[in-house]
Amino acid sequence: MKPGIALHLTLVIVCTAAPGQAAEPRQDAQVRAIIEGGPLALVILGGAHDLTDNVRKLAGRAGEYVRGTTRWGRRFGVEGAE
Repeated sequence: MKPGIALHLTLVIVCTAAPGQAAEPRQDAQVRAIIEGGPLALVILGGAHDLTDNVRKLAGRAGEYVRGTTRWGRRFGVEGAE
């Protein structure tokens, strides 16, 4: 067996808040769950979701949030797609 790197991956699928639900506490809870899940997480969000501020607030310099947009999102003008 070849030596390798053990990878712990947390997969989180985030849902949109119910109408009238405050976004900030929900997003903070999502980021806490991600942080507690391990050192690396793959989070699938809709184009309008942006957890940048929540990651900075809760993980500080230890967290990195990389956001990408599919061609589909840009093509159809999904909110938040750049």
